[in-house]
Amino acid sequence: MNEGTIESLREQLKRAPSPRLYSQLAEELRLADRTGESIAVLREGAERFPRYLSARVALGRALLGSGSHAECAETMRGVLAEDPENVVAIRTLAQAYEALGDKVEAIKKYKLLRIFVPDDEDLQARIAVIDLELNPPITPRERLLGRLRGLLGKMERARSL
Repeated sequence: MNEGTIESLREQLKRAPSPRLYSQLAEELRLADRTGESIAVLREGAERFPRYLSARVALGRALLGSGSHAECAETMRGVLAEDPENVVAIRTLAQAYEALGDKVEAIKKYKLLRIFVPDDEDLQARIAVIDLELNPPITPRERLLGRLRGLLGKMERARSL
């Protein structure tokens, strides 16, 4: 993006810091492919204005995009402690859990999100995929083996009588 815009926002922040300016500057830095600087600006804004949840959500999304999944999850849990219905924070936390390999927590958050956005087809598909990964279907062979094991168990109990 425009370096002049970035510098103008930095100057404005020095004169009169506001959460909105931190978010604007971070977005301009992100668009300029300066992710590290964007995250640093968002961290500073979140520390300076901890009640401004939008900046903390933006920080979480930036952390997720940069691969800092654990830190993203921690940030989103903090946001949700204050605003449990923040759908962006719920989705971001679910994505962080999924990236961390915690499919159980991911599907819990995705299902919570479904309450707020029931018509989201991508969300429905994501839930279905994770559900299949967590609960793979039983093959006919596995079903037969289970029945045979049950019968063998009954036979062994009958013999011991």
